[in-house]
Amino acid sequence: MANDAQLPANDDRSDEETYYIGGSNGRTYHRLSDGSYHVPNDEQEQDRLDFAHHLWKLTYDGKLCNCPKLYGAKRVLDVGTGTGIWALAYDSQVLGVDLSPIQPEFVPPNCHFEVDDIEKEWIWNLEPGGYLEMQDNVFPLLCTDGTMPEDSLIYKWSQLLVESTGMIGQPLDDAPRFKQMLEDAGFEDVHERKEIWPIGPWPEEGTKEHELGMWCQSITMESLEALSLALFTRVLGWSRARTLVFCAGAREELKQQNIHAYFDVYAVWGRKPGKEDRSQESSATI
Repeated sequence: MANDAQLPANDDRSDEETYYIGGSNGRTYHRLSDGSYHVPNDEQEQDRLDFAHHLWKLTYDGKLCNCPKLYGAKRVLDVGTGTGIWALAYDSQVLGVDLSPIQPEFVPPNCHFEVDDIEKEWIWNLEPGGYLEMQDNVFPLLCTDGTMPEDSLIYKWSQLLVESTGMIGQPLDDAPRFKQMLEDAGFEDVHERKEIWPIGPWPEEGTKEHELGMWCQSITMESLEALSLALFTRVLGWSRARTLVFCAGAREELKQQNIHAYFDVYAVWGRKPGKEDRSQESSATI
């Protein structure tokens, strides 16, 4: 997200105790707005996020975004910056915001990070003519050739994630509605790009889809426990042991190539009404 507000300098890091909280499931989670985000923030999760960044770049042929502000944005706000790997690669003044301080301490002068909760009141705004882009994959898993039966563990896993996140008002199936959301909010020049992520290298060898499948399979392996532990134990009432056994079974299914499952993936972007976008020098919001 880009705006005209002055970006703050890097803030001093507080003690880890301010931001990290242990969990009974053996992972660490954010302390700021504790419980609002159910994915860990430990080193294992940070590695998964960096792999996911590569998958997104591969999906979009190396591009960091799809909106016209790929080049020339003045200021960019990266919402949910994670490790900051995307923000560090963007050639602009970038502010990355996340619930956890897992970004590098030493960064280029054009990049800054803040620990903040984007669901609280914002101090930033998207300038007229700036762009908002949203990207996400969609749960549950899909399959069009009948190779993923409804009783498969990997399908059940994806359905349980939809069920548990829906129970707490954080649905994982909103991406198909992003375009309508932006249009309803008054954005102009709204575009949607839809791709797929095969889970596993089952597409034809030598194709982009085959490479995407290999990366997606690896990341989904890591996602099984990362996405499930807190949700299944806190929301569905499962025990940690039951969750781990279930994830282990789903992981074994993922190793097989006979299930041709995939995620739908969406990118949607639009321009905030206002001044005419006369050049690539105006701002954008990613």
